[in-house]
Amino acid sequence: MLRSENDSADDAVGTPVDPRSLPAAEGLRLALLELESGLDAEEERMRAGPVVEALHRYRVVLRTSRALLSGLGHAAPGDLADRFSVPLADLGRHGSEARDLDVWLERFDQIVADLHWDEADALEPLRLRLGRARDQAWAGLRESLATPEHRRLREDWRNALGEDWCAVSSTSTRLGEELSQVLERRVDRFFAHGRELAPDSPALLYHEQRKRVKKIRYLLQCFAACFDAGALERFTRPLRRAQTALGRLQDLATEASSLRRFGLDWHADLGPRCLMAMGALGERLYHRELRLRALVLKRLRALESNRRRRDFARLLDALRKAD
Repeated sequence: MLRSENDSADDAVGTPVDPRSLPAAEGLRLALLELESGLDAEEERMRAGPVVEALHRYRVVLRTSRALLSGLGHAAPGDLADRFSVPLADLGRHGSEARDLDVWLERFDQIVADLHWDEADALEPLRLRLGRARDQAWAGLRESLATPEHRRLREDWRNALGEDWCAVSSTSTRLGEELSQVLERRVDRFFAHGRELAPDSPALLYHEQRKRVKKIRYLLQCFAACFDAGALERFTRPLRRAQTALGRLQDLATEASSLRRFGLDWHADLGPRCLMAMGALGERLYHRELRLRALVLKRLRALESNRRRRDFARLLDALRKAD
């Protein structure tokens, strides 16, 4: 549960602070502090070598922090949100190439599973080349983590979170009230854009919808203590299912585009037999994407049912009724 750092241990046991009643600035700061505390451990694991899960969690923490800043950053003091949003995004991008190659190697057998056996065998040079590229990307990532610029940014971010935000905040509104307004806007936007999606919509529109659902889930997860657990689960369960389908669709689009890039960049290393098999794989990825779009649209439509809208309305109502 989010709890003010000024609350005593007795308060935490006897009269716990309702997190919805916290000043929005304090609630935001505590959530960001909790996220920031996990970065050091993940960075330490990443410096030791390629640790796929550590990089994944590191990037999720950074994306979540940015989602909180974009939604509630107006409650932070001064220009803090504007000052740190882009640098935090840059931190995440440092690991994007390593993460993409990690996923390719993790999923390689699954990606080529429906190819004829001789086509799958012909792709072994691609697997080897991916491994070398992944090692190079991780080496570059570890170098970036060791730079003075990186250390300075992390220190500046920690110092900013350690300040007394309530004393200089631009708003004294309760967290519950602010959070309800941000969630309502984001969910309305998510529904509106979801209704515009069609089976033949550009992949970028599906990707943008995936980012919208992630921003909603990040807020719900970070401030889960503000909600009844059962009501939260009833709304987030179908939201997770939609995000999973959108994520797989994005994976397919990324795999297809990166496969074309690999063919152009590495053609001398791969040889004609491998390149021909990559062409066959690209065609299969395209057809998988088309089939998956139908499932994505079905799950997005399910979220717009009257039942799900009532579930969301109850969450907002609870936010506005802090003790």
